[in-house]
Amino acid sequence: NEEQLRELEQARPIFINDFVRLGREAFYGQNFKALYAQAWTVVHFLFEYEPEMIQELLRQEQIDVAGLDREWTSHLQAMMKVV
Repeated sequence: NEEQLRELEQARPIFINDFVRLGREAFYGQNFKALYAQAWTVVHFLFEYEPEMIQELLRQEQIDVAGLDREWTSHLQAMMKVV
């Protein structure tokens, strides 16, 4: 939602390669809202542009997220313009 996207914008998103390596404890710390918002935008991006990665994740396969940052950042910026 709009509030979550604003929270993410203020906190500065983390590169996907680093984001997917965050531990569970990070999501329950002081940046909970921003990390949750980023997770939502990454999933939204993957469903729209990389649906095969969703299947790989569901099969608990290793995924290669290298090179996704530029496309995801563009997707995120477009989402933020809508709010």
